[in-house]
Amino acid sequence: MKKYPYKIVCTNCGTSDSMSRDDLDLSRMKCPTCHSVGACNYVKLKERSKAMAKIKWKQDDRVVVNFGDEPRCGSILKLTKTKAKVLFDDEEVYDIKLKDLRPETNDEDKLPTRSQMGFQMYDIQWDKNKTNFKFKAEGALFYGWWRKVTAKDAKICFGVDLMVEHQGHKYNVHTLQYYDKDPRDDLRSLNADICAAANKWFYQKCQGTFDTIEDLQQRAAKPTIKVKHVQTLDNIIIKLKEYRDTALRSGGMRVMMFTGDEPDTDPSMRIEMNLTTQAMGLKERVPSLTEGVMLDEVAADNSKKKKGRGKKLELSPDNKNVQELLERLKSTTDKIEQRKLRRVLRKMGHKGGIRK
Repeated sequence: MKKYPYKIVCTNCGTSDSMSRDDLDLSRMKCPTCHSVGACNYVKLKERSKAMAKIKWKQDDRVVVNFGDEPRCGSILKLTKTKAKVLFDDEEVYDIKLKDLRPETNDEDKLPTRSQMGFQMYDIQWDKNKTNFKFKAEGALFYGWWRKVTAKDAKICFGVDLMVEHQGHKYNVHTLQYYDKDPRDDLRSLNADICAAANKWFYQKCQGTFDTIEDLQQRAAKPTIKVKHVQTLDNIIIKLKEYRDTALRSGGMRVMMFTGDEPDTDPSMRIEMNLTTQAMGLKERVPSLTEGVMLDEVAADNSKKKKGRGKKLELSPDNKNVQELLERLKSTTDKIEQRKLRRVLRKMGHKGGIRK
């Protein structure tokens, strides 16, 4: 006899019990826990799907994980009680909950790798000699060329240079390297590699939009270091003073390198200085910071007729810094603080206090 697909639940205390008969009179049934009569009702049992059965995952099992509406395939690297470390086909590694894993069993779940799907993404056009190529993607023109190179061990190698042009600016994307075998022999695989390199550059370097390309150009033209610690700023100033004094004593070409608080992420700034002419006139005497401009005038013109020759450097502070100090001077009523602020303003070349 089939198991009855219902169970009884007491509405008074919540006690439940399975049933194998369907001819019971619930109006006379007595709850075994609270002893209430007629408080039991039928509740339909939920059928457990075979697909919902707990899967015993193993290392190296192929799985599919849904990221939003996008399924991604990968292999299990490591297992815990609740999570699995999954290496996806795009070489990214994530910790995924076991309940979010699906086995890669159906053909519809199997995703092509980059090399398999790359040739379908963009229409790469080669010339007759299979030397130059171009294709349009994401609103920009990607182009490049094939070339033969020689490695250190005298082996023949091949390189494919990939470039991109966007809004009149050209950028180097990537150079693909191949050894021993000409990649053009398998043009389908080569096209896949080119598309994968373009996508990697676009989604990692440009964060999926060409709006950031202008920011990249700005960073290349005017690299910026970030300073949040006084020690970093003091080190830069001390190092600049050291290089200045050494260059004025000994002359010659000197290159100074400095960076911000995070040397691993901040760009390195470089200053090249050659003060040989000024050093020859000083004879190992180092002038103060405001007197250096006179040496520049002498080095540029020895006729003693140049206008402004012999004048010290006049301080011209940044107007924003002066205005900020003036606002503090207006708001404070402490006379000691006011004297300190006026002294700082005088050192910056500002005279007249808040009246000017």
